[in-house]
Amino acid sequence: MKFANNHPELFVSCGSEISYGIACIQVFCALLAESINIILLTSQHTVDHCIIHFVALEVIMEVSSLYYESLLHNKLTKIVHHPPAVTNFNRDMNFSDRSCFHKGARVFFKIIRALYVGIIYYYVPFVVLFTQWFLPIAGGH
Repeated sequence: MKFANNHPELFVSCGSEISYGIACIQVFCALLAESINIILLTSQHTVDHCIIHFVALEVIMEVSSLYYESLLHNKLTKIVHHPPAVTNFNRDMNFSDRSCFHKGARVFFKIIRALYVGIIYYYVPFVVLFTQWFLPIAGGH
């Protein structure tokens, strides 16, 4: 998301917008899988069930990587594996110089990044502790 937003000149026409959208879908799928993983792991009573559910969700998250690896002869895989060297990181790019889409995308990226860092790294351990008491207990134990 950040690369597509900071370097729209490296993409074909409307390519940075498409790349940004694909990256958004990937982020939302990862966040959804993480929340499902936390709910499933906190509601299990045995270690075996925790391991089984964790491995199952890990396989689901790897589907996009498996699809990507199946495109061995596609020209896009060469670019993704060996991206062009970028010397200008657009750190000094004025907000007013961006297009309307990239202004909104930049604000959206900053919000998602703040939520991701704040929730995943700081609040998930506390959420796990609280969900163990608030979720209905499976099996009546």
